Amino acid sequence: MEPKTPYIRLRDKSQTLTAEVPSKFSVLSHNKVTGWSVNFPIYSTCQPSGVCAKTCYALTGPITWTNSLKKQKVNEYLCKESPIDFAESVIKECDKHIKKDSRFFLRWNGTGDLFDESIESLDHIAEQLPALPIWVVTRIPKYAQALLLKDRRNIFVHFSLDKLSMQRHTALLSLLGGVKPTNLFFSYQCDKNEDYTFQDVASVVFLDRYKPRTNLPDDEAICPLNRFDDIEGMCRWCRRCFDGTAIQHSSNLHQSN
Repeated sequence: MEPKTPYIRLRDKSQTLTAEVPSKFSVLSHNKVTGWSVNFPIYSTCQPSGVCAKTCYALTGPITWTNSLKKQKVNEYLCKESPIDFAESVIKECDKHIKKDSRFFLRWNGTGDLFDESIESLDHIAEQLPALPIWVVTRIPKYAQALLLKDRRNIFVHFSLDKLSMQRHTALLSLLGGVKPTNLFFSYQCDKNEDYTFQDVASVVFLDRYKPRTNLPDDEAICPLNRFDDIEGMCRWCRRCFDGTAIQHSSNLHQSN
């Protein structure tokens, strides 16, 4: 029998868990790098490439512990059961953070990917909290298109690519009629042992585990997570993915191609 990959082990573990909603339940999760996020199960929502299945940060560490996996599963259950009620729960928690922190932002899919009901939830949240930056990461063209068609200015769609999924870039742009919406940008995830090379579609580039093996060039697309040893709070400091910087870079790339 072949050894199980981290993705398969996580899938098998997740499938043994039940979506039991605790009496006191918070839909948001916190990560020391990205801040507050809404997380969903990888095994039931993601369509990973071979690179993603090897390099995804959500395959190791505390985010794979039983309590984290249960929370992801409950979020998926609640969102699919009633997308608007789930959205209202997210709004209620976000409101509390916004009152304390004017720079608060929300990461959607800290783990997991989009599905029909999550798009409905996102649309409602964006409508009710129009000043809240919502940073949505996805790898699925049809769901990225569906979300982009909602045309919410405070939703920043971050479409992740790697060397084995570059066709998804073409697929998404084809679904969009060849026109890149103003709130879409692309990132590139390097594989294990893949050194940085310029990517003409990427506005943000990640090295495997954020650990470069060679000296990095002066390229604004290289995420600062790859340049610093201490990365706590880095996304809150940088904000490139949800303040319009990556989107503007992406727009310039597509105008020049």
